[in-house]
Amino acid sequence: MVRRAAARFAGRGESLDDLIQVATVGLIKAVDRFDPEREIPFVNYAMPTILGEIKRHFRDKSWSVRVSRSRQELYLEINRLIPELAQELGKVGK
Repeated sequence: MVRRAAARFAGRGESLDDLIQVATVGLIKAVDRFDPEREIPFVNYAMPTILGEIKRHFRDKSWSVRVSRSRQELYLEINRLIPELAQELGKVGK
């Protein structure tokens, strides 16, 4: 599972070994947070967690100035909400 997830991101400037290492961290997080009482298959929970860890790795490395992860996530959330807010505010003024 880890190798498959890492292979999806191969050729993007990181060695496959590094990606496997990052994906393994995601797998460990999935194991730690998995709740079998929710009755979902582990793979369905683990794969998004692993892919998210790999994506965070690339996002953290892609910023030219070191910005904390929480600030990067806030920036992405704001950019996601701008069109929605602009549409909502446009409707309020009419």
